[in-house]
Amino acid sequence: MEEAEADSKHPRILVVDDDPTLQILFVEALRGIGEVVSASSVREARQVIGREHVDAVISDFRFLGSEEDGLSLFEWIRRHHPRLAERFLLITGLEPRTPPPCPVLLKPFLFEDLIARVQAMVGGHVREEERAGHA
Repeated sequence: MEEAEADSKHPRILVVDDDPTLQILFVEALRGIGEVVSASSVREARQVIGREHVDAVISDFRFLGSEEDGLSLFEWIRRHHPRLAERFLLITGLEPRTPPPCPVLLKPFLFEDLIARVQAMVGGHVREEERAGHA
């Protein structure tokens, strides 16, 4: 994955999904909003967030062969990057039994719905470093 400096006009969106085909579809659908980077696992997503600026995270719920899921990623982000947790969207095909602590987009969905949700999350975004400097 190529590292690039995010600017204040174009948000950087992290897509986390273990399905390479869905990653490509998400990247293509969201590229009009900003720069889109991807990760194939919760572990890889944490590494990306740890070394690069990210404005929003869209994560699948289940990752085949992993004990970690999208909710565990959200909880980690909430502990370590609380402002980023405000811009987290969980995608799942399963109706949650209990209300999740983050916004959810249920599969199947229209890409227009995904785009609208992400635009709402990053609209008028301010980089975390900039906000911290003005807080």
